[in-house]
Amino acid sequence: MRKIKRWFTFKKRDANYYHRIGKVYYDSGQYAQAIRFFGQAVQKDRKFINAYMDRFGCFFHLKKMKQALKEVDRAIAIEPENADLYYNRHMVSRYLDKYRQAFEDISYAHILAPEDGTIAYRRAWLASGLKEFQIAFDGFNELLIRRPEDPHLICCLGTVYHDMGHFEDALSCYFYSLNLKPDQPNVFYEIGLTFYKQKKHNKAIAAMSRAIAAYPEYGAAYDIRAELYNQSGENKKALADYTRLLELHPDYVSACHKAAELHKELGNYTEALKWYRKYNANEKHGEVWWWKWIRIIFCRQPRRVVENIEELEQAVSSPDEWKKYQARHFDWQQRHEDYNAQIRKIAATIVADGLQCPYCGQASREYRFIDLTPEYKSYFICCTCGRSIHATDVPPEK
Repeated sequence: MRKIKRWFTFKKRDANYYHRIGKVYYDSGQYAQAIRFFGQAVQKDRKFINAYMDRFGCFFHLKKMKQALKEVDRAIAIEPENADLYYNRHMVSRYLDKYRQAFEDISYAHILAPEDGTIAYRRAWLASGLKEFQIAFDGFNELLIRRPEDPHLICCLGTVYHDMGHFEDALSCYFYSLNLKPDQPNVFYEIGLTFYKQKKHNKAIAAMSRAIAAYPEYGAAYDIRAELYNQSGENKKALADYTRLLELHPDYVSACHKAAELHKELGNYTEALKWYRKYNANEKHGEVWWWKWIRIIFCRQPRRVVENIEELEQAVSSPDEWKKYQARHFDWQQRHEDYNAQIRKIAATIVADGLQCPYCGQASREYRFIDLTPEYKSYFICCTCGRSIHATDVPPEK
């Protein structure tokens, strides 16, 4: 009797049994254990869609995108007309920065489920990022027919107008969105960007200030406002914004460099040196080893870091030393500027008449121009032999 009872107990352990246990682990965040039980459910029933999708969810949370993609592809092979499966596959493509593939998947999902608002929104949002403005415009308008008073959708439509260069229409959408829901920091930020594009700096600063007031930790708003203050000549205010931005995001590399430059202009040499050092450290440690070797071997592109840190330490010792340092670097940049002006003329000649490579002898118009203005000397790369060509390698015009 005991053997018969055990046999009946074993028979009850079907796909649903293992799936239920997997869901318990999934809901508690134990994804590795959940994958194991969902796999057993799939072994019991090869067409158990829910088990495939939950395994996809586990792999997605664990950021194992190749396995997640395999699971969703298996599910699509079983149910090719399921819009949710294509939506999930588009999520993986988005995570991998394959936006065109993501757009194709979400577009097919939209064909299968045209009434699904989430799918329609994602499709319009991706179309905007891919500069498919007409698709984005039509998509957001269709959503607004269903939800005419949705402030977020109106803001999205304004962003499409902004990207198309229709700034007045964009501002109309943004202000209408604020009428429906005041104190939206992202909308104030978009208004500030639009005024910035229109070169209305005072209005842009006011909009960014409203965004920061609504959300005091809005790093992007500090960055744009600092740039606006810098362009308006208000260096102290710009420096205060960069300092606050670096408090929120200590590894913001470009802000480190800008803060150092502003300290230098204001005569705070010791502070400038501190931020230059931080900029150097972030640039060097932020580069993965494989890209370093690609950059050195193939691109031959130097890092834009402050290399002569010892020279800077001497320069900050006194205002006179700093003036000498600035004079040396101004002369250095001026020489680079003259050189780059010469190589830009050569670039125009290549477009018109072509150029014979001094190394391989191949005459062609296909050269890769590496523009490093103003910090470094620009140069060409021959697409045939891969050698770098500088202005001194090109014979002067007769």
